[in-house]
Amino acid sequence: MELPRANRSQHKKGGAIFATLPLYAGMLAANFLARESMVVRANDPGHRKALRAYPSALIAPETSGNRVTDTLATVGMAALSIETARRVRNIKELAFTAIASHGMACAANTVAGRWLTDEEKEQEDVGFSAIAIGVATDYMLHRADSADSRAARWAWRAGLAAVVGGSTVGSYAANDKLGATAHVAGATVGAATYTVKKRLDAAKA
Repeated sequence: MELPRANRSQHKKGGAIFATLPLYAGMLAANFLARESMVVRANDPGHRKALRAYPSALIAPETSGNRVTDTLATVGMAALSIETARRVRNIKELAFTAIASHGMACAANTVAGRWLTDEEKEQEDVGFSAIAIGVATDYMLHRADSADSRAARWAWRAGLAAVVGGSTVGSYAANDKLGATAHVAGATVGAATYTVKKRLDAAKA
């Protein structure tokens, strides 16, 4: 039986919500059940980095020293970025941006790792931050372009600069050079995916 239009819309929206729940559940499970087996460091062999590149995105960085706090903060950051961006992007588009952002961050960190000190190479190269920055960049550029006034457009652009610049400078100041590199890579991918999507939409119009 065909659903009424309103019910079809709600059903579709509900399906999208459930589509992201496995990600958050996977992040919780990875951090509490298999964290050490999924961590990647700059001085790890190439095959280990390749095998654990994407699984490492699920791991929360050891920021506070408390695994529960760090994990919940990372899952919260992931949920905030993804659920906010879903207002303007569907699940497939978000998945592409996320995969591309983390992949670019892994590649950039592999190159940047050559200039790290031995001590810095012992640091964990993990986290969801590149994905969060990539998704946020795409979302905020969309909001800036669709804003009703020039002031609103510049407000969104200033907000984006603050998010990307603040996270990058903050990571570098905390001696997390790989984190800073990952944030720049994520922002680059987010801007690129937004530009491509905008041009594709314009071509279809």
